[in-house]
Formats: sequence, C-alpha cells, structure tokens
Amino acid sequence: MTVLDVVGGAWDHVPAETREDKTGWEDFQASLAEPARAQFPHLPPQALSLSLRIWGRMYGAVALEVFGYLAGQVNDPAELYRREVDAIVSLLGLSGE
Repeated sequence: MTVLDVVGGAWDHVPAETREDKTGWEDFQASLAEPARAQFPHLPPQALSLSLRIWGRMYGAVALEVFGYLAGQVNDPAELYRREVDAIVSLLGLSGE
C-alpha cells in the first residue's frame, strides 16, 4: 500500500481547502505523475500533492528519531510521532477515534 492508496481511500473526507488547491498535473515530473494517473485515474493532482506532503511529514519524524536528532530535544519521541500521526489523520479529514 502506498501513501496515495491511503489518500485515495480518504479523498472524500479531505477538507475542501486541500482538495481545491491550485496543484496541477504539470507541477509533477512525468515519471511520478504518469504512474499515479494510471493507477488512480479517479484522483486529481491535489491527491498526489497531499500524498507527498504526508510522506514528507512521516519520513521527517522517523528520520529525526533514527538519526538521533530528537535525543536531548524531547522527552518522549513516541508522543511527538503520535501527534504527527494525529495531525495527518486531521489532514485527511478523518477522526483519530
């Protein structure tokens, strides 16, 4: 499962301001846009944009922990990660409960 699968599954719940942003297919390299459009023909370019944003947030949180940048910064890295996941759930217009 890819992040675009997750976004696609939640797309009807994504807040309007995210669904209606100005992203167009021309904003992406063809090597990314063409497979995404082939696999998810029902999704607009805004879904791919949101997928990249979510991937970046998740990767960033994991990388900070893995490479030791959170040591000495926060007392509970797991709590920071949980809050990031909660924020992503909100971006998708879903409830964490």
